[in-house]
Amino acid sequence: MKLGDFIKSPFSTLINRKGSIFKALLADNGNGTMEKLISGVETCRSEWCNDTDFYNMSGERFEKCAALFSVLKRMYEESDESFKNRIGLLLHRNGDDIWGDKWNILHILQTYFDTKSVWIRNSTDNPSLNILADPDFEKMSAWTLEGGAAYSQQANFSGALGMAFSSVGSCSQIVSVSQDTTYFLHFFVQGKINVSVRDNNGRYYCTKAGDFGAWQQNKCVATFSCDEWDAKSLFFITDSDVSAVTITFEYVDIETYLDYTRLFAMDGSITFSVIVQFKGVHSDSTLVLAPGEADPIKAPVLDFAGFFAEGTQDVREIDSADQSFYDFDSAAAIADVSPLLTGGEEDFIPTANLDGRAYIELDTWCMAGNTDGDVITIDYDSMSYYDNAFVYGATGTKSQAVYEELLEIMAAGGTTPFIELVTRESAEE
Repeated sequence: MKLGDFIKSPFSTLINRKGSIFKALLADNGNGTMEKLISGVETCRSEWCNDTDFYNMSGERFEKCAALFSVLKRMYEESDESFKNRIGLLLHRNGDDIWGDKWNILHILQTYFDTKSVWIRNSTDNPSLNILADPDFEKMSAWTLEGGAAYSQQANFSGALGMAFSSVGSCSQIVSVSQDTTYFLHFFVQGKINVSVRDNNGRYYCTKAGDFGAWQQNKCVATFSCDEWDAKSLFFITDSDVSAVTITFEYVDIETYLDYTRLFAMDGSITFSVIVQFKGVHSDSTLVLAPGEADPIKAPVLDFAGFFAEGTQDVREIDSADQSFYDFDSAAAIADVSPLLTGGEEDFIPTANLDGRAYIELDTWCMAGNTDGDVITIDYDSMSYYDNAFVYGATGTKSQAVYEELLEIMAAGGTTPFIELVTRESAEE
């Protein structure tokens, strides 16, 4: 029996079932109010009782089921599809038989970010603890360049610039280090490059000497090569005589690109980083943001600023002898009689004589701030920075936390994972 027929059946034949009011309130081929209510209840009941596929759920039912068995939390304004995708990756692990190893994590994150540009490096640390200055060559500072080494837009792995080696040359940086400490140097390279570590005593660290490497007087380099961008690492261990090292990257025999360098002091913890690269294209019609520091807004130096000075203030004094006031005590003694004031001169309100006031010229005041009169302005070439821009906003911050949460759950117990998201900028052709 149809739902409409079921609703009509209890009513007497004397009631006009085809009347407009009856149909609107009760049954009209699925359009009656009562029909819609009962149909909606049945649909909801069927969904809650009969549909057991979590990934087909929606609305309140999906929220309650996700809260029941999933340890993940939904991001702000995250869609059901995205949230289900994260839960599915965590529970199914992309179908891999072994969970938590390097390849399993790579597969999951490549699927999640929809990119093959994902790398994993062991023995890393929080990116904020990188002790190399200008590690991705964006500021074009801190590094000493020789020969055929130069900053280049074609050599970028992260940001807008990288280091290109087109002929014999090198780039190096001196870094203060601690004694008896293990350090790991990480970098991305495309091509072929020699890397050396020289201490403040002129010794070179050779990773092939002894069981864990050793310092020696003869120059020692480690050579790395790859056709496409790839992550490489080098370690060295300081002794009691080391206080600083010089990290040097040298041209070998082919054009080579270098970028995204990092140097960490290790404390014995088992750590690894996942580096995910995204690609950004900027043109005259797009907003481009770059990493940086606080905007260089300088306050004026007011040592040379001029201020107005008051001149002589001529004020006419009040002649109190000309003022007549009633005596309050005497007046109060006369009942029901208003006190009287005797006639006198008008009280004089003193005003300043502005003729003697000195002023500074407006133009001089506006330009005050330094000796030559130039106004110090904002360096707009350095703006704006995505670190503090609203473009990232709260959602961007939460996204980073969500990625770290997913990574910590997938990682093997006892390890500390980090995730690093980098963007390779390129100009629109």
